[in-house]
Amino acid sequence: FGNALKGSLVAQAAALGANSIGANTEAGSFESIASHAALGCLAGAAGSGDCASGAIGGATSAVVAPLVGGALGVTTNADRESTVNRVVVTAVAMLAGGGLAAVLGQDGLIAAGAAQNEALNNYLSSKPERQAYEKANRECANGIWSSCASA
Repeated sequence: FGNALKGSLVAQAAALGANSIGANTEAGSFESIASHAALGCLAGAAGSGDCASGAIGGATSAVVAPLVGGALGVTTNADRESTVNRVVVTAVAMLAGGGLAAVLGQDGLIAAGAAQNEALNNYLSSKPERQAYEKANRECANGIWSSCASA
């Protein structure tokens, strides 16, 4: 019972942390990647004593999930809620995070768990549509013409 409770508490804390990172950083930014590495390390260390694997998984997903989501055209909350998009983004992030950790001699399962947390509780979590609108306005004003249609 004690281990199950501990695991549940660590998972819930990691989910809250990933949501907070997503609300305060841009997807794919250095801040997002570093924050997810730190969160993965903390969750990995708290759960199984393995900081490195969690850090690898969290950071890898923070890089990979936005790339996969971009390729799928994930831009709105409706896109983030699509079952197909959620499955593809999460699966690829988990494979990338777990695979990289395994290649580096770390625990691929712990890394895959951290990658899953980042994908589901950060990249694929609901974003305020206003935030996206304001970002499009900034990009349009800075000459990124493809963003002007959203602004």
